[in-house]
Amino acid sequence: MKLINITKSLAAVLLSVGMIMTSCSTDWPSYSPTSGDVTFQASAGSFTLSGTPVTVTLQRGSASSAEAIPVTLTDKNKVFTMASTTANFTEGSYTTDVQLTYTSSALTPGKAYAFTLAIDATKVAPGAISSTFTGTALLPFVWSDYGTLSLVGSSFWDDGDVPDSYVLQTDKRTNNWYKIKNLYGGGTDAIFGVDTSTGDVTFTSPASSTYNGEEVTRFLTSCISSKYGAFSCLIRAASTGKGPFIARAASYPLPLGAYLITYNWMVVNAGYFGNFQDNFRVTALK
Repeated sequence: MKLINITKSLAAVLLSVGMIMTSCSTDWPSYSPTSGDVTFQASAGSFTLSGTPVTVTLQRGSASSAEAIPVTLTDKNKVFTMASTTANFTEGSYTTDVQLTYTSSALTPGKAYAFTLAIDATKVAPGAISSTFTGTALLPFVWSDYGTLSLVGSSFWDDGDVPDSYVLQTDKRTNNWYKIKNLYGGGTDAIFGVDTSTGDVTFTSPASSTYNGEEVTRFLTSCISSKYGAFSCLIRAASTGKGPFIARAASYPLPLGAYLITYNWMVVNAGYFGNFQDNFRVTALK
């Protein structure tokens, strides 16, 4: 009987303690962000341009009301335009997009264009991903066969040293970017753009290097000498004053009969053979 009484007494004490603990519990306030607290969904991203706008998404913590957040664009190349200078959240929406437009014909295919978007730091949510977004956008080449480019004259090469003709491709989006497949037979494709107002040519691939302090584009050739080894052709750039150019092209894309003239250093591992000229001609169109 005493054991039962002790058990009952203990139960009563525990019940009393439980009531005290329950009556003293507190509903602690939890943080609830306001509609003005925003962030970019990512701090960086890359885009392949296809003619449609570049879209960057922002998010916020509360959607109780509409909100317009100022956004600034930094674009040193000045190729992008914001459709709106604010990120506009509608009531009930937790996300919104900022769109950047551009003109494809004003861009250089294969070149990366960087930009930065930023929102007011005072509007950024605590623990936000980022108050800035850094983007890189690239307009890819879309190649299609265009015709045949033939080596019709050279002050260096003898017959059979290098191929006489090459597949010429053009970029579908533009009328002034071309690719020469396997130029000089060394396994490297040449990509070049033409300034249609002057005819000046700029090779962008392979990447430029230097030789004798000059900017050049280097091509290994299929010409291999038993005495000197493999020859390389270094096409001199416009910055040398003897850059490549297009002749006899009244319109673009390149017409039948147009010429590509290049000035080259011909070199081997042991040294160079001097400066020479190659004349290429568009001899067939698809």
